[in-house]
Amino acid sequence: MALAEIGQPGTAVRMLEEGMAERTEDYARDTALGMAAIADAQLSRRDLDGALDTARRAAELVSRIGSSRVVDQLRAFAGKLPAGEPEAEEFRHYLDSLRTGG
Repeated sequence: MALAEIGQPGTAVRMLEEGMAERTEDYARDTALGMAAIADAQLSRRDLDGALDTARRAAELVSRIGSSRVVDQLRAFAGKLPAGEPEAEEFRHYLDSLRTGG
């Protein structure tokens, strides 16, 4: 994620996606963590739609496997989303439902 933080989010997304391609279903939590990192990098390069799509997939996976670490990473991502953006608010609401179990 350091590449996104130093202004190279495109490189970060590419490298994270390459790493994710090698993962199997046996590593669901790691896959969800990777997706959350990709979403964060996509957001850094101002790809809101791509970031939200990736974050939704990570959230759907975590809803099945139950990982507080992934939820925490997704919460941090959600905190970076633009206020008032309908799709961002929808994602926050979905994430809240994961935290409360409903």
